[in-house]
Amino acid sequence: SGLALVPFPGGPVYAATKAAIHSYTMSLRYSLEDTNVRVAEIVPPAVKTNLGGSHDFGEELDEYCADAFRKLQAGETEMGFKFSDMARQADRATLDGAMRGIVQTMHTPKYPANT
Repeated sequence: SGLALVPFPGGPVYAATKAAIHSYTMSLRYSLEDTNVRVAEIVPPAVKTNLGGSHDFGEELDEYCADAFRKLQAGETEMGFKFSDMARQADRATLDGAMRGIVQTMHTPKYPANT
């Protein structure tokens, strides 16, 4: 998930598990680079599917799948698509901006300040 790369205050545990898988995959890829084993990581953005009920936002499933398979066939080892491709190559300031955009779009509440 692209949330492996962009913090998500509305689902911190979900995003953290994705970040752990991303870190593990990078470590595994490095550890095995002198062997015949290749480790590929597909980093999807939000995709329109029926996963978890109605998920009617995100990228078109067919367009995303075609791109992922093309990149796998080309031998890419880490592949994103649109938002997740931007996120996997972004600097910290860009990721922070992406997080704030997601929070605003999803109306993620903050904890109230102590007054």
